[in-house]
Formats: sequence, structure tokens, C-alpha cells
Amino acid sequence: MELIKCPFCFKKFGRDFPAFKATKAYTLQDVEGMSDEEMRAAEPYAEKPDKEYDEFWNNFPGSKPNFPEEKHAVIYTLPGLGLVGTPRKDADGFVNEVEYADNKKRSDIRICPNCHNPLPHEFGKYPVKYIAIVGITSSGKTVYLSTLLHKISRYLAKANLTSVGMKEQVGSFLEEHPIRRGQELPRGNAVEHLTMPIPITVQSKDTGQRYTVIFYDVAGENCVRPSQMKKFGPFICNADGIIMIVDPKQFDELFEIDSSMDAASPELVVNAMYEAFVSAGGSSNVPLAVALSKSDLLGGHVGGNSFIFRNTDYSEYENMGFAENDYDGVNYEIKKVLGTRADSQGAIFKDALEATFKNYGFFAFSALGCEPQKDRETGLYVLKQEPEPVRIEDPLIWIFYKLGIVNKADRKVKEAGPGPKKGLFSR
Repeated sequence: MELIKCPFCFKKFGRDFPAFKATKAYTLQDVEGMSDEEMRAAEPYAEKPDKEYDEFWNNFPGSKPNFPEEKHAVIYTLPGLGLVGTPRKDADGFVNEVEYADNKKRSDIRICPNCHNPLPHEFGKYPVKYIAIVGITSSGKTVYLSTLLHKISRYLAKANLTSVGMKEQVGSFLEEHPIRRGQELPRGNAVEHLTMPIPITVQSKDTGQRYTVIFYDVAGENCVRPSQMKKFGPFICNADGIIMIVDPKQFDELFEIDSSMDAASPELVVNAMYEAFVSAGGSSNVPLAVALSKSDLLGGHVGGNSFIFRNTDYSEYENMGFAENDYDGVNYEIKKVLGTRADSQGAIFKDALEATFKNYGFFAFSALGCEPQKDRETGLYVLKQEPEPVRIEDPLIWIFYKLGIVNKADRKVKEAGPGPKKGLFSR
């Protein structure tokens, strides 16, 4: 039996045996005037608290989402657990509905049979890849994710991927975290807060294979405290790829930045992740994209013609995909800057990475491409122009390449000029 892993509790269940929520929950008002027989038929579907669902969200105070069918009855597709219905499959053989109540009703509200959280549309139909985005508060993590998702179809096209329908969770996240001119920048997550998993479905133009990609935005403080990492650790140690956002201000000593931000050293985030992996039995072999945000702050440390300050020019490549040449240039320059002194913040950070993750690469991006202005009245930062992101998609495309979802882009071979003719004494 093929198993799939819940994107909330990460417990596994049979692909053909999800649970469902009933489409109707009866209240006292609904049963008024019913006959005894009708009341007996309605009683199993009476509105009531969902113990399993509540137990999951009680671990994350203030995070409980608005799930309209939360108090509806659960319909299982395996006997012995409660109300049982008959699973129904779509044209591809995927269980997407349940038939219940003497074959008179159907529901397509799929949930995990363990924690009763709603599953994304078609979750489990295609291979699932989990991408965790971590970083301390104010590192630019939420702004990064919002900007990335805002034009995700355009960024996927650079990797020769296409989005197959956009999920409602993406729209909800963008609505709650807008990035627009004249609007305040979104704030990071509160401590203890768990952001709903954000799913997208992508399809490779090369192979036709579809994938469900789930993004997790893990609150900053929970990436520093080992005790919190034990709680939020499953969202990271179950990840197939990790994007770690690092603010250059965390290297204030290295980059000589006058920072008023009381930023945790980036190696503390690495150490906290290590603690979580040890306790949760995770692996340190997952691809880790270490991305410096606010790359415009690096101007005095790398050359003005650096790869860091311009997006990939795909006219220099034969095809779309992972632009390895550009990646090598950015990775080399960041490594060089971080390793200026053996006792520097950067070198200590690199040592911590090397001890924990064997498959990592360095990136630099600007999610906005412009400097937000601080509002005098509110103290919040506001965009005065439309954002123009630089290299924001690079960490994700690299992870897709490492996971075998995208291919490498082939760099065009420059034709050599005629040059001098070689004679007898030519060297």
C-alpha cells in the first residue's frame, strides 16, 4: 500500500485511505421538526468539537486557522475508526471523494485521518516535496516568500517548470502579506505562530512529471531556541530542501554595518537546527540554500560587475533550467567574503554549516530591489516604488536541481574569432 505523509502532523497513511469531513453538520435548530427516524439519521452528523484537530492546534497558540468544516463529522474510508464511507476515485485512480449515508451524499473535503487537518487539493496524487524557509526575525524571510510567490509562475518558467493551478493557500498568504508600492512591508511571524503550509503544483516541461511543493515559513525565534526547534523541528527535519535566509546585519562586524538590530548569530540557527535533527532523527544531507538577503548591502565587498547584482541572462544559455555558471559565480564570491579571516563571523558560520550540512550552497538576493522608507508616524517601512527583485528565485531553482526536478541549463559556447594563422614557429 502506497503511503503519503501528512503536511501537518507528518504521520503516514494509505494513499487510497484518507478521511473526509461531512459537507453538512446538524445543529439543534436543524433537527427541529424532524421525525424520530430523521433525527436518528442526522445524529451521527451533529456539529461537535474535533478532538484530534484541536489537539494539534493547541500546540500552536493563536495559529488555529479558519476551517469552516472543523466541527463536521469525520468520514473514514477504513472501518473501525468511526463513520465509514466508500472511497471514490477520479479518472486517474486517485481517491478524491467519499460516498456516505447510504450512498446518498458525497464529500470532497479530504483530511488527514490522524490530525484531521484539511489536505491541499490533490495532495498525494503526485510526488510531494517539502521546502522549509527558516531564519531569525527581521532577516527578510516573510518578505522573501511573499515576493517569490507573487510571481511564482514567472520564476518557475526560468526552471522550465509550469504551475498547474494556484492553490487558495497561496492567495491567502499573499493577501495577508502584500508587497506593493505605497504599502507597509509585512511583518514577520509571531513567536509560537505556525503559518499554514503553502502548496503549489508544478509540472516539468521536460518530463511532464507533476509535483506538489509545500512551503513552510518557520517563525524566526523558533529557529534559535533549541527548545522551540523541538516543537517546530518536524517542519524542518521533514523538509526535502531548506532555504535559510540570513540578514547581512547578522554579520555586522564582517560587513562593518552599523546595526541597531539585536540579531542572533547565524551559526545559532544552524546549531538549533542540528539539535532538532538529532532529537527528531532527521538527516543533515538535505540541500540547504544559505541566502543573504538585502544583497545591495554587499556593494562595498564585491565588484560592481558581480553576478550578485544582476539576474541570470538566459540569452547566454541554450535552454532554461539551473544556471550553474551564475550559481558558481555567486557561491564563490559569498564564500570569499565570509572567509576573509579565520576568526571572523563568516568563517565561524561556515564551520558550523560544514559540521551540520554537507550539501549547501551560498546565494544572495534582493527581494525588493529598492530601499523601503521608514514612516515617521508608524515607524513601519513602506515601499515608495514597485519592487524589482534580484536573484530571488535562485535558491529555489538550486534546490529543485538538487532534487532532480529541473535540469541544468547549458551555457552557450562562444565561437572563437579567426585569430592569427599558425605558422611553423607558432606557439
